[in-house]
Amino acid sequence: MREEISASTWAFVDRPIEGSIKVMKGLGINSIEIWGDTPSHFDPLDRERISSLMASLREAGVEADSLHAPFGPDLDITHLDPEMRRRAVDAVKSSVDAARRLDAGSVIIHPGHLMQPRQEAKRYELAAISLEEIHDSAKDLGIGLYLENLYSDDDHLVFCDTPPKVLHLVRSMEELDIKICLDTSHANIMGDVSEAIEICGNAIGLTHISDNMGEDDDHLPPGQGTIDWHAVFDSLRRIHYEGPLTLEVAGRGSPETQLRDATEFVSGTLEGGEGQ
Repeated sequence: MREEISASTWAFVDRPIEGSIKVMKGLGINSIEIWGDTPSHFDPLDRERISSLMASLREAGVEADSLHAPFGPDLDITHLDPEMRRRAVDAVKSSVDAARRLDAGSVIIHPGHLMQPRQEAKRYELAAISLEEIHDSAKDLGIGLYLENLYSDDDHLVFCDTPPKVLHLVRSMEELDIKICLDTSHANIMGDVSEAIEICGNAIGLTHISDNMGEDDDHLPPGQGTIDWHAVFDSLRRIHYEGPLTLEVAGRGSPETQLRDATEFVSGTLEGGEGQ
């Protein structure tokens, strides 16, 4: 495992993205994931914002390694309404183009959103159709695609709500070489994180690292929830994971403090070694 710590700018979602870059650099974070779902933070459709962000990255000496595409009930690549699905696909394709302009090699995609019971088979079909089109654009631009595992709760049923379900989707399109972005908080709500990693194996190409209490998507700094991080990192080593460990913590209170706590915990746990 490469053991490189990256971070999502989502921690600073209440601020324009340009102002967060130097702060992250000061915390020892040299590569970032760009949060592209909140236009006031960063809008991947805005060419001027892309240019501004690129200048901020260069000035700070920080690299963008990935971009999180917009998502939501109105931006769902498996939406049953063809016009809504078209809108979602176009938004992801625009994010792919933004990633190219920012020299970010990867785009993270939510493979779906809310659904009703007995829609899963149809959603898999629509996901494959959408992703094949997105992949054609991404391949031409040299951008990798990564599907994030989601989660369901008592009130909401969500497509691809466990890592094995995302694995099934990825394996059904194996010729496209799409990989998984393993979100530890989402996986912890749905089951055992370490077990999910072992099941998905080398299909995992990126990670979102955060913690929770097993019930809500808290996105706490690692070590503040119920996830067994020694087991998680041991499993990542066993599958020979070579991507960054991307902190995706919520910026409650001070995002600087949240990221500092997360970075220090992950670094310390990694130094503890396997099985400690």
